Parts: sequence; structure tokens; C-alpha cells
Amino acid sequence: MHLMAVADDGDRSVIETAAPLTVTAREVGPATTGVELSAMLADVTGGAPGARASVSWGDGGDLDDAGITDGVVNAAHTYSEPGTYAVTVTVDDDTLSRSVELEVVVEDEAAATPPTIQASPDSVVVGAPLTVTGRDFTAGEDVTVTLPGGEKQSVTAGDDGAFALRVSLAAGTQPGTATITALGGESGVAAEAALTVLPPAFTFVDVPPGLLFHDEITWLAGRGVTTGWELGDGTREYRPLAPINRDAMAAFLYRLAGSPDFTAPTVSPFVDVATDNQFYREIAWLHAQKISTGWAEADGSVTFRPLQPIARDAMAAFLFRYAQVGDYQAPATSAFTDVDPGNQFYREISWLAESGVSTGWKGNDGTAIYRPLTPINRDAMAAFMYRLDRLG
Repeated sequence: MHLMAVADDGDRSVIETAAPLTVTAREVGPATTGVELSAMLADVTGGAPGARASVSWGDGGDLDDAGITDGVVNAAHTYSEPGTYAVTVTVDDDTLSRSVELEVVVEDEAAATPPTIQASPDSVVVGAPLTVTGRDFTAGEDVTVTLPGGEKQSVTAGDDGAFALRVSLAAGTQPGTATITALGGESGVAAEAALTVLPPAFTFVDVPPGLLFHDEITWLAGRGVTTGWELGDGTREYRPLAPINRDAMAAFLYRLAGSPDFTAPTVSPFVDVATDNQFYREIAWLHAQKISTGWAEADGSVTFRPLQPIARDAMAAFLFRYAQVGDYQAPATSAFTDVDPGNQFYREISWLAESGVSTGWKGNDGTAIYRPLTPINRDAMAAFMYRLDRLG
């Protein structure tokens, strides 16, 4: 933008004002033909109350009235031809009239760089993480990314018009060639990227299609959270109705977090978890993240009880701490008739219900129960983890 000469038609007042009217041009970014330019054109200081503004856009059109909000002249205009236009902003307070000029460069719509997106990797199984990157979107605009299967996620383009969004495909997304779409909320311009949805790398013989939580269990495997048990014939079992033990729960959460770099301590935080335990690293990570503190025993030691099935109340606490929602305020009335506000994990269970991670069991009378002391089975754990992940 180039600032040009300021014109002044003189002081028409009899009395000199203490703070004379001043108008200062702003820089205005490039406009595009056929697209409305809505811009803050100039700053106004001083002058009498009730000042009015008008704009000549330099393209031969009529003089437009402009608004003045908080000392800033705002106006909108659509150019039909590319070029460089001298825009004149005039502010009149019935005492003084000030004008200032600025340049607006208008680019041809066809010359504007269209936004693009890319998926990396461009072929994934359901559940596996991928990154959608975009460029040449309008700076600061909200972009809605639609994944195969119809799930939508939102991201904000940076000052350079770029974004990066880490996602995974929703449970139940079918294998095949698919499309990811990104739509700019301000520009209204969309971009697409091709994606190949691969079939699962393996399936579980005890999780057939149609089984409750089949899609969530398949998603969990695709995410790398579980591999189940490999049988002698090369097939795998998930054992959906078996309770999940506390050591396996630690492994699930560690993998759901992306298996972060973590060096386990040489001395275990729990007396019943040796450093050569199959899941020692994961359990030590759980402790380091303050997701689990274990039990303080009478002799002063701390135990984790790795082979004990995890109850639904403790599971709620684990997920609550994993999600880092420490500012959550529990409601005065419980969502579940078997979890009163005095329960040790009332806050955590309430968050689980309010966030949609758990709905409990609905009764015919419209009430719901949570069964806090019941061990959680592996199929329900898959559903809980999937819903937790979709919270973002």
C-alpha cells in the first residue's frame, strides 16, 4: 500500500476545536475481483462528535457511505476488474473535512492461488493417525475438514493461510478410495485430497461384524492400541467380554497417547511392578503422568495391583486424568442413581457422562445406573477409548 497526498477543504468553524479532526490511512491487503473486500480503511481521531465518512473506491462507481466504529472507518466494496485503485476516504464532522488516499491492489480471481490440502500418509487403516495439511487459505479463517464417513473437524488457518490437523478416521469408515474436503469458513473455497482407506491389517476371530462395539474394537486395533492374542493357527482373539486388567489398561492409555518418548525410572514406583514387567514402561508412564497413584499400603509401600481387573469408577478416574480436564465442575445432581455426590470418583464419573464417553445403563423409568464397582470389559473399554479420542 502507498500513502498519498491528504486534501483539506479548510476549517469551516468559527471556534477552533481543542482536538482537530485527523484521518490516517491504513494498509489494506490485496483484493480479488468478484469477491467483496471488507476492510478497515482509516483511523479517525479528534473532531466533533457525529462525524460521517464516505469512500470513493477509484473505479468510477458512486460514492459510498462508510461506518466509523471505535475510531476506525469500515467499508466494503466489490471490484469487477483487476488493477491498482486510488481509494479516497473522507471524514466530515461539520467543522472540518479531511480526506486521505490509499492504494488497493485488485488481483484477478483466476490469478488467485487456490487453497490445497494434502493427507499424509495418503493411505491408512481406520484408527491410524494421519495429518491433513492445508495452504493458501484465508489467513485466520476457520476451516472445516470433512473426513471419509462424514465426520467433521475444525481447524484455524494461520497468518500464512496454512494449517496442520492430526486426525484418525472414524470407526466404521469403509475401505476404498475416499476424499477429504476442507472448506474455508470466510473464503467459502473448498479443497480436496484423495485418501485410500485400507482394510484392517488383521481381524479378531471373536469380534465378527455386527458384534456390539465391533467398529470401536477395529478402530482400536488400527490405532495400534491393541493386538489381542495371537493363536497357534495365526488368527487373533480380542476377548471382548474379558475384564481388562490394570496393567493392560496402562498399556492401552500409553499407546492411545501415541507411545510417547519416555524413559522409565530404574527404580519402580510400585513394589509389585518389577522393572522387567511386560508393561513396566507403560505403568511407570501412567504414574509419571499422575494418571495413577496406586495404593498406599500399611507398611508405607505403594502398590499398583497390575493383574487386578479395573473397576468402572477407577477407569473413569484414569480417563479423566488422561484428558487433563482438571477445571471441570461436577453438577449437584448425579447423572446416575448409583453414584451419589459423595462418591470418591463422583467428579470423574460425572465428567464421563457429561462428555458422552459413558451413558451407563438406561432404565425403563428414564434413570440411568453406572455400576461403579463392576470391572470393565475389554469391549466397553474400546468404546470408551474411542469416544475419548473423538473429544479432540
